[in-house]
Amino acid sequence: MSRRHTRRSCQAAALICLLLLGGCGDDAAKQSDARGDFTDATLASDLLTTQMAALHHVLTGSWQRIGPANEELIQCAGARAASAGMTARQASSAFAYGHVLGVGVTTAVYRNAAAARQAMGALTSQKTQACLARRFLATLRGLGYRTTTERILPASLPGVGSEAHAVEVQAPTFYRGRRYTWRLEAILVRQGRRIDWLGTTAHTDYTQYDRRLAAGLARVTAVAERYLQTGQATSSTAPSG
Repeated sequence: MSRRHTRRSCQAAALICLLLLGGCGDDAAKQSDARGDFTDATLASDLLTTQMAALHHVLTGSWQRIGPANEELIQCAGARAASAGMTARQASSAFAYGHVLGVGVTTAVYRNAAAARQAMGALTSQKTQACLARRFLATLRGLGYRTTTERILPASLPGVGSEAHAVEVQAPTFYRGRRYTWRLEAILVRQGRRIDWLGTTAHTDYTQYDRRLAAGLARVTAVAERYLQTGQATSSTAPSG
């Protein structure tokens, strides 16, 4: 692969990853109805810090901050309903890891588990999947890639959090006569009244690794959330609800 295409790949991974960092609501802090003195905004911020520390611990090597999170996802009509009942949201900056993988994390807290379940349905709906795919291809075309028909591959992830889903978009592309299959993956994990999503983009297949990474982050944050709210750690990986 040429050095020029490596730089373009890094840029593309980071820009596409921004599509998954937008969230679906305001960042205004509201009081938590969970135990403890934390507001939901404080909880979301502390958990995001925990997640990013875990990612840097596992993904050792070159990290490049590309830019801030933005509000792209809210423009997907199917995701707007995910703002209902949201009390706080924190999103990481967009990062490129190892010059080939775009990475971003978002944590959203809802007023109760029922609101989070409803939001999960909106975030993983066929309408939202189609929207993400369209924006994915449009971004690639804007970077000079010639695109063909994409594939959308949704999947449930049993045994992760209260419920977990992955949405993968595969986009065959051509650039300067060479073929590259770009992959965008959003992995969403609900734990009680919280939803975390890990967004990755790459033109190499990291699917299984990404899903193991998301499951690991879910275990880390389940322990961290209980500790933040009660001062007691636990080995439980999924709150009820």
